[in-house]
Amino acid sequence: MHIKIFSLLFLIATCIACNKIEEEQIDIDINIIDIQLVGSNSIRVGTTIKNYYSNSSIDTYGVCYGLEPNPTSNNTIVLPQNSGYSNFNCDIDSLNSSTKYYGRAFLDNGTDIYYSLNFSFTTPNAAVGEYKEGGIVIWINPNDTAHGLVCALVDVNNGAKSSFTLYNNQTNATGTEVGSGFQNTNNIVAINNYGAANKCESFTFSGYNDWFLPSIEELNIIQGYQNIINIAAYSNGGDYLSNGYYWSSTEYDLNNAYQQNFYSGNQIQYAKSDFVYVRAIRAF
Repeated sequence: MHIKIFSLLFLIATCIACNKIEEEQIDIDINIIDIQLVGSNSIRVGTTIKNYYSNSSIDTYGVCYGLEPNPTSNNTIVLPQNSGYSNFNCDIDSLNSSTKYYGRAFLDNGTDIYYSLNFSFTTPNAAVGEYKEGGIVIWINPNDTAHGLVCALVDVNNGAKSSFTLYNNQTNATGTEVGSGFQNTNNIVAINNYGAANKCESFTFSGYNDWFLPSIEELNIIQGYQNIINIAAYSNGGDYLSNGYYWSSTEYDLNNAYQQNFYSGNQIQYAKSDFVYVRAIRAF
């Protein structure tokens, strides 16, 4: 299962007649016709330029953007993804999270520069795969994009395997859905002083000590984004996830709890006394 959560706020302004840096006006239309979020922090801007004579020279055309209104071609520019200035797309990538940007389409004929009116957009508060508050973002709350879940950069206990709890031990940690791992962990720790949940509850990393053992659906998200998490964790000084089994905090019955295989994605109910890997998560 893959969960993709995207949020983008648009304030788009288009123009019928473009702005020219000289006072002289000629009949050229530069219009922003579409803006789409195409990645976690990437957008695609669709633009048309009309009434520009085909035999006129064009030096550069595309989209310029920055953090202030009325950016110019001296700011960051993005060139078209396709040829043909009459209708072209520009992809703006690697944007910062929770940031408002301003942009304009432009055409430079080597003598004069023509601009569309401003458009603006605000990127999401966080993006999956981004390093944030001690871990790698794996989930963003669709109802409040300022909050979500991050996965630790390393396995707990220096990568050593752990059991779920002692065998024949009822924990009442039955939550399966996203958002239930924290309560599951509390339920386990309240009646048990041994196992994966306890190791997560006592885990301190990157200055944070409020980690917990993910529920089976939270663990499933981690497995789904395994490659993204591995790259981000390694680039931030962490370790790759194992291709073996990891414990969730979701109990199945008195003697079994849910694990997930990070090679095949299979979820199984297995003996709580089994020793497998543990990776903690926390909420931001």
